Amino acid sequence: MAGDAPLTAQIVSTGTMPAMLFHQIDETAICSGLVSDNPDYVFELKGQPAHLGIFFESEQDASLVVVNKARHCKR
Repeated sequence: MAGDAPLTAQIVSTGTMPAMLFHQIDETAICSGLVSDNPDYVFELKGQPAHLGIFFESEQDASLVVVNKARHCKR
């Protein structure tokens, strides 16, 4: 991907696993909602960007959980 072009994806996600279970992986995690057992979307970031933003838009109540390689959960 060249320059500052955004990476976008459209997904439909459903989940039955409580996101609070990520607390078992990362004690600092405060995750809520229901998530899938497996990731709905995965990307690999190479290098150290000056800025990284991850967000979603939804017409319904939704949860976004981001887990890095160190298995830290961010909500």
